[in-house]
Amino acid sequence: MTRLNSFYLQATKWDTSPKGYFVLDGQEAKHLLQVLRTPLLETVRIFDGLGRSALCILEEKDKKTAYLKEISQTKKERTPCPLRLAVAWTKNTSRKEWFLEKAVEFGVSEIVFWQASYSQSSLPFKGQDAWLEKCREKCIQAAKQCGAVYLPEIIIAENGLAELLTSDISLLSINTVGLDSDAVNLDTDTALLTDNAELSTSNTPILPSNTVNACFLWESNDCHEILPLTHFQNAQSLVFIGPEGGFSPDEVRFFQEKNCKSYSLGKNILRWETAAIHCAGLWMHAQEL
Repeated sequence: MTRLNSFYLQATKWDTSPKGYFVLDGQEAKHLLQVLRTPLLETVRIFDGLGRSALCILEEKDKKTAYLKEISQTKKERTPCPLRLAVAWTKNTSRKEWFLEKAVEFGVSEIVFWQASYSQSSLPFKGQDAWLEKCREKCIQAAKQCGAVYLPEIIIAENGLAELLTSDISLLSINTVGLDSDAVNLDTDTALLTDNAELSTSNTPILPSNTVNACFLWESNDCHEILPLTHFQNAQSLVFIGPEGGFSPDEVRFFQEKNCKSYSLGKNILRWETAAIHCAGLWMHAQEL
């Protein structure tokens, strides 16, 4: 079967559209009408980034708006063991964009950018809304290409590690790219489960299950255990990835104090985005077992 052209429609617009119909406008309508020159009665696919997708036919159109008639609609449930990647901030934009595309393809649920001691540049606190919107657009484009129905939440952790591994953080300081702001769910009762089976309370956003397997990737002579597939099973997975300069001694000490397990990815030296996508591949494979 030929792959259908896909278009993103925000979840709120699904809910406000007339029953059986959808209205596509803005950049997505421009792509459908002007770039692809889609003819009337052509079948297309739309998705909301939250698991819903629908097959539609283009029933009417004008210069800036496409009117779609629904043929069928499906809802894909989220995995019970989602993957959350906490990636130290780096300055290379093209590599971050490549990482976002691949994260969508693998089905990563959440991406957190945090400021590491050895980060080569600072998080974009000024103009961060515009930067987050660019990330969102990059994820949408990737989903349209690969047929994904979920988009990852993208978060800037303004207070660093303390914001991600302690129970007394202020959720108001977490900035997310919401698919729709009213669809973002903050779970304040999530438990952090380390590989040492010690539980602590954690205000962890956008994670539906009750426990988190947390680890950090540490390339050190003191870390010999390879990241196992079992880390990604039976719970949410939270993986911390440092910048190319590695974690600072204070950061390693912080992880160890929180009983956060350390793992290696092997003898080869990997860039941060390669390490992150390798984790995503392991996670995806673990979900198939």
